[in-house]
Amino acid sequence: MKRMTALVLALSLALSLTACSPKEPSGSDSKSEQPGSASSASTSNPGTASEFDQDVEINIALHTADGIHDEAVKLFKTKIEEASGSAITVNVFENGTLGTEAENVTQLSTGEIECAILSTLYSGNILAEWDATAIPFLFKSMEDVEAYWYKYWDEMQELSISTSNIRMIDLLTRGSRCLSADYEISEPSQLNGFKLRLPETTSWLTVWKSLGANCTAINWNETYTALQNGVVDGQENPAATAYTANIQEVNSYMMKTNHVYQYFYWCFNEDFWQSLPQSYRDLIQSTADECSDYCAEIAEEKTAYYEQELAAGGMTIVDVDFDAWQQAAIPGIQLAAEPLNDTAKDYVYSLLEG
Repeated sequence: MKRMTALVLALSLALSLTACSPKEPSGSDSKSEQPGSASSASTSNPGTASEFDQDVEINIALHTADGIHDEAVKLFKTKIEEASGSAITVNVFENGTLGTEAENVTQLSTGEIECAILSTLYSGNILAEWDATAIPFLFKSMEDVEAYWYKYWDEMQELSISTSNIRMIDLLTRGSRCLSADYEISEPSQLNGFKLRLPETTSWLTVWKSLGANCTAINWNETYTALQNGVVDGQENPAATAYTANIQEVNSYMMKTNHVYQYFYWCFNEDFWQSLPQSYRDLIQSTADECSDYCAEIAEEKTAYYEQELAAGGMTIVDVDFDAWQQAAIPGIQLAAEPLNDTAKDYVYSLLEG
């Protein structure tokens, strides 16, 4: 599929930008019967199979596997193929089968693939000037993060399409990151000299260093050994990640800092999206919304489950005062906000003042 010219993009953008936009935060209180039970999700979709008389294939790339986002995408495949009477075929390529996230971004931009589930490489590069949600200790909840995304969705969508030919259609809940250590850290002042394993994400390094931590970049597959040998004192990740890596064996405490609430970004090639009949777009969008809601519902249950498993393995789960940590992190948050555009920067300061 050839990339659209800049002129076509410019003419179509205004007409297409708001069409098939993702749902607003639903605030639903419904829960699945069991964590990860896809059968509990709603099965409603617009249209009937007779409306879909054009065969379409959607190849979806995931650079990770075995997460709730993975479950959501598989549910999407089932529901789309059923609702379209198999006119739409969805092929899911997990765990980097089609390459790294960076390669997936390129493939999606050029139209080599139709769809990909992207993460921080996409938001931190293509949407860098808007990426306030990556700053630690800024947002207090998933709802706060969603409110920011949906407030500026059109602006971010325009930037993404015009610079990369990639359209976001939805967000998939990834969970919140928490600090683990070999001793309890109830106050941020205890971080002075703390050796923290941290990914090389600029805003993360800026904030954690401002809190006094000595940050070290270590490959994730080497982190367990680094903790075991005292090369670092702790790490930060969602509870599910900590559990699957057996961090409870080398760190005795997990502080529920919830310092970053993360999402995956459900993205399509814009040329492909514009080539679809409206009924196909509507079905894809509504089904993605439904699967995104399902992902959000089970995320809380999955987190609770993994925290219980970590505790059963000997880890103590510690609640902390988020406001106190945020207050201590303000100098670092302000520094991390400097690369943002003025609108995003003003939003950051409004959160700190409010």
